[in-house]
Amino acid sequence: MSLLTCACVSVFIFNCFEPSQPSSYPPNSHNIFVTLPTHTTRSKTLGLPPNDIKIRRMKKQQKTSETIMRGVNDTYDSVDAMDDRDDSSSSPPPAPSFSSITTPTDPSCAASAPSAPSVPQAPIPMSQLKQEFSAEWRNTLNNKKNADVFALETHQGKVCDRDGLDSTNGCSVIAPLIATAHVRSSGGVSDDAIAKIIDNIAPQLLHVIRAKLGLTEYGFISPSEVHDHLFDKKIISPESFVGARGGNVMSDEHIGSMLDCLNNDGGGKGQRKSACAFFFHAHVVCIVKLVVNGGKDIWYDVIDSLPNLVGNVKEGTRTRCKDVESLRTHLRWYASSKFGPADCDYIDENEWNDASAELDPRVFQAFTWACGAGSHPSVAMSDDDNLNSSNSDSGTTPICSSR
Repeated sequence: MSLLTCACVSVFIFNCFEPSQPSSYPPNSHNIFVTLPTHTTRSKTLGLPPNDIKIRRMKKQQKTSETIMRGVNDTYDSVDAMDDRDDSSSSPPPAPSFSSITTPTDPSCAASAPSAPSVPQAPIPMSQLKQEFSAEWRNTLNNKKNADVFALETHQGKVCDRDGLDSTNGCSVIAPLIATAHVRSSGGVSDDAIAKIIDNIAPQLLHVIRAKLGLTEYGFISPSEVHDHLFDKKIISPESFVGARGGNVMSDEHIGSMLDCLNNDGGGKGQRKSACAFFFHAHVVCIVKLVVNGGKDIWYDVIDSLPNLVGNVKEGTRTRCKDVESLRTHLRWYASSKFGPADCDYIDENEWNDASAELDPRVFQAFTWACGAGSHPSVAMSDDDNLNSSNSDSGTTPICSSR
């Protein structure tokens, strides 16, 4: 095609269209297919002869055409260059980097992977826990050597007094009397003092309290009723009472609260003698705290007035735990050993509930006393009745190290 023919075609095309921007405005290389506005006549507004207007318009359109064509050619060159780069490598383009993506700073908007659903663990049956607690206690006795069991010289109901009365089923009276004797002693309640309480003092008190409450000869008396009577008769002092704790005996938290009360000893910072009557499963034992070795060590004696087989004898027992963890171990074994098959079934089927605690076999109560101004007219503790005497330096000579 000749140059004259190309010029005529260009004139024809640009007589029909007019660019929307001046010729100096560069074309958009990212959108080369733009729609231009329809041409309008401006001869009247310019006030020039028609021929001069047409000549100027032709020159302007030709210049604009050259500018647009240069932009088109530049665009094609860019596309060709991109094709060359694609042909030079067979690997795919790199994946976008997610590290540059900004996320909201609000933690509630932060994306997190869903966690796997937790599988609920079946609770261990109480019958199996009984075996585990028993093994744990035997290990404390035989391997750790952190506890000892001593036989007392008597047990409740063994001896009748001059009036033919005995202390059968009298643990709720025996335990607080032992606790009171302990906190009033110079070093700790002795075995002789414990025997005197069981055989001589408790029978008379049990007879009086049962008659007052209208109970049978061997009827069980609740600890709260015993405490009321002992307070009224000034046998124990209100000033020495620290507090009461209770709950689930299998709960470390509930037992821990009881031990805190025992160890705080009414503000004595653990350096004063204290004791508690521990009521569980229709039986009451006494736990006494002993401060030994110049206050460097704390021992705990669990005194049980019921007859227990120790070696070849069956008497009341005094179980010594030489630190608080050994005491926890002993209490777990002691409590679980009281659970029968029906108790184990109830525990397996029911979680602890304070509202139904009275019906739960795990419920316990503990009443704590510490050194105070109490009086005990029937048990006068002498300086010899302490842990430094030959009688009670270690309770009694241990018969064996397991029960």
